[in-house]
Amino acid sequence: MKILYPMILFLAVMPCLITLHAYGIPPIAPQVEYFNSDTVLIGKVLTAEPYSPTQMKYHIQVEQYLKNPQTQDIITVIADGTNKTLVERGLAPDTVYDVGQNALLYLKNENGNYVAWYFSHSTDSLCDPAPTKDDLNFSLSQDTRFSALPAYSPLRVETGIPNLFRVDDTILMHYDTWNRHFTTKTFDVEFDVKNETNGELLSNVTKQVELKPCIGHQTVDTSFIPKKAGTYEIDVIFDNSLLGTTVEVEHNVSGVKLEAVPLSPMQQFKEGIKPEYVTCWKGLQLIFKAEDQTPICVKPDNVKKLVSRGWAILHYHDPAAKPKITLYDYSYDGIDKDNGTVSINDQTYYQTTLSYSAYNLPKRTSVSFQNVTFAFPQGSLSTPGGGFLMLDMTFPDGSEEIYGGKALVQNGSATEISGIQIPTQYGPHLAVNSVTVLSSHTIPQAGITICHDNIKLLVSK
Repeated sequence: MKILYPMILFLAVMPCLITLHAYGIPPIAPQVEYFNSDTVLIGKVLTAEPYSPTQMKYHIQVEQYLKNPQTQDIITVIADGTNKTLVERGLAPDTVYDVGQNALLYLKNENGNYVAWYFSHSTDSLCDPAPTKDDLNFSLSQDTRFSALPAYSPLRVETGIPNLFRVDDTILMHYDTWNRHFTTKTFDVEFDVKNETNGELLSNVTKQVELKPCIGHQTVDTSFIPKKAGTYEIDVIFDNSLLGTTVEVEHNVSGVKLEAVPLSPMQQFKEGIKPEYVTCWKGLQLIFKAEDQTPICVKPDNVKKLVSRGWAILHYHDPAAKPKITLYDYSYDGIDKDNGTVSINDQTYYQTTLSYSAYNLPKRTSVSFQNVTFAFPQGSLSTPGGGFLMLDMTFPDGSEEIYGGKALVQNGSATEISGIQIPTQYGPHLAVNSVTVLSSHTIPQAGITICHDNIKLLVSK
């Protein structure tokens, strides 16, 4: 039996919420709870004993992992006692658990310690059936981080041109469903479109979706064509909750459909449109400057030439992107091997070690390993805050993940984003001495381990 002893502290931080007209809707979308957590699990409290005048210590038997499974099956939890003030205000759950009780824990890894979000809670159930390994390998197209702007919403309404709704143009409606229940269920997803002025129901579409327990999810789509200008209310009813928004539909004076000429790429970006969603004029293709990922529109005939010269890239990469998994001081079986296969979180990886040390990696180092290209454009970077590596991984399907680099911000200026910090070899026993990062791309998943001044490349089998 393996036992993990990091502290798990219960976080009492409330993110900003968007005001919605709703009934029975959870205060935070389950997608946000899930994707802001590094690990999610259901566990049973084995022991509970005083730890301090205001804290309790628990040993928890892990029953099911719902995200990022670990090899440990028992964890030690240090949690604050009941915060009566926050509980009475409805801002926090009662975080005191009894022996024999199960808890659904949303965990965030901070500096080697697990932090449990305040929306962790007790439960009487397990997921039936339990999620498979394949069930846990998924991502969403939308950014669900608490820091994301605009804030994530399960309901999205759009047309062919961002933020423009006109008579006779098709309005697309998307809703991200999620099964919070512990059994497989079939849900109705009801889309209602109303005239907000007089309440007239203009469209009512109901679709059904079957979702697996606990983390089952699917995006459901429908559409509507407005025939009059005015304010339209769009509501979605799902799992006894309602989520809605309003859109202003303008007269289509020209009669031209959505193929109308959009704003320039930079104007769209400064209006708040994400670079990857910039729309080009008809006949042009969207690409990005390699230097700072500025969106640009060019003739298709010029794309290959610009990319081959290193001046442009085909896909946008979020410079603030973070690895799907980050493990600090995690000593997996085979970490000291120069080459071979290793096991991390029950997943087998090919591993090889670079000939350069973490602090002496030359600029523009690029290595192909197991059909994944690992590029370190800046080599080893030394800063007052320590050493860093910027990592660019290119996968066989052409997609990339980049950690660190120059980023374009909304005012049009560029700034440097740091990459993966090189762990120290010295310092107190609490210092971070190794780090492993693994990509959000899962087939294959790739990453690196930095340990004892060595850089090890990892690609899943």
